[in-house]
Amino acid sequence: MDRYDFCLVTSNVYFEENVIPYGINDALTIQRADEQHINIFQSNMEGAKNDHQFHNFLDYGSPCFILNADKDPIPAPTPRWWSVSFQDGLDHTEILNMAGELIRPKMKFAMQGAIGNENNFYSSFHLRIKPHEADRICRESWMPYRPQLVPTQSLVNFQLYFGKLESEDLIRETKHAMKLFLDSMSLDISSTLKTLSYFSVIECFITRHGPAIAPQILNNIKSIMERSETPPNTAQYFGAIEYKKLWDTLYDIRSRIAHGSVIKLKPFIKDLSNVNSFLELVIIEIAKVALIDPEFIRMLREKTKY
Repeated sequence: MDRYDFCLVTSNVYFEENVIPYGINDALTIQRADEQHINIFQSNMEGAKNDHQFHNFLDYGSPCFILNADKDPIPAPTPRWWSVSFQDGLDHTEILNMAGELIRPKMKFAMQGAIGNENNFYSSFHLRIKPHEADRICRESWMPYRPQLVPTQSLVNFQLYFGKLESEDLIRETKHAMKLFLDSMSLDISSTLKTLSYFSVIECFITRHGPAIAPQILNNIKSIMERSETPPNTAQYFGAIEYKKLWDTLYDIRSRIAHGSVIKLKPFIKDLSNVNSFLELVIIEIAKVALIDPEFIRMLREKTKY
């Protein structure tokens, strides 16, 4: 029986014609979604819509639009939907999503499945799209929708991060932190739980049990951002603020949430949506350094004095 496994790219992205199909490694390839993928996806989304009362969504193969120089909508240069084929029969969707969170624009993946052919009879199976993922697809399809080009360099970086995440040399805490990061994606951007979750991700990446956590975060993030090629622009989120004051304030917010205390936001903090947007960028930079230079992260975690 001939069989091939796949998952779908569900984020609002497209690629340059000359780079697709794009080999992530010897077993995984990004390619155009075919008619069978479209039919499976339509059925999946209809089921999710009926089960969870989502609003309507655009057809899987429907055209989408971008703005030209005059800000007029024109058809996007390539179709909206793509798939990743798996030649090894394994499900790589989780690792693909981890790597996809580390590039811009983000790449998201869902609905791992397989299609088989025996005596010209096709059969398929697939995992249902999770409710929060189906909701995101629905909302994006009807919002002012603009597919984003994934530059070739972003694909190269994605390929690098994916390889590092699948490596046997990956630090155990790094893999666990990335799982926590993915789980946090479904939380609302202004949620207190997202703030708490993002701090848990940071702690998992760069702290260890024993020494006080706050000094570890303060010192280790500073060291990592000094190594990062694209550190977050702190002033863009909080204005001109001294580094220690900022992180003392952010950690105080985290502690108040964790212990059920009244949350008092200083004017420069603005709101939790601002805090969480900033923390997400910090996590992304920590993750990239952790994947590229794991020995540096091990050294930070093993420090005895702060």
